[in-house]
Amino acid sequence: MVYGVFGFVWMHAHYDRRHHYAIDDRDSLLIMLWFLACATGMFGPIANIGHAGGLLAGLLLGLPPYVRRLRARAHTRDSPGNDWASIQMTGPRRFYRRIVAPYVPLWFVLLAAVVIVAE
Repeated sequence: MVYGVFGFVWMHAHYDRRHHYAIDDRDSLLIMLWFLACATGMFGPIANIGHAGGLLAGLLLGLPPYVRRLRARAHTRDSPGNDWASIQMTGPRRFYRRIVAPYVPLWFVLLAAVVIVAE
């Protein structure tokens, strides 16, 4: 249940500013690191499939704002990433801005799916 609520709130906090949900990146990182630590079995037997399923359900329920954001970005000419500063950016910062940040919900889904399959 906790990861389901986290997935839903995370999606709305990052992609739908009309609601007043708030969760910062540091807390999100901590929650996902705890998810990974529990998935490894480091803390004994934990219902990993239940937690991963909750995360998937929360992300799916929070999917409409993400889809609206992607559609809005596709229809604007001045999409982020095409300005001079983004083109000149190199190294880990560029990797994060181009590969990691735009697809965080998909990374969460992939992580949850790996946990379910591994169990």
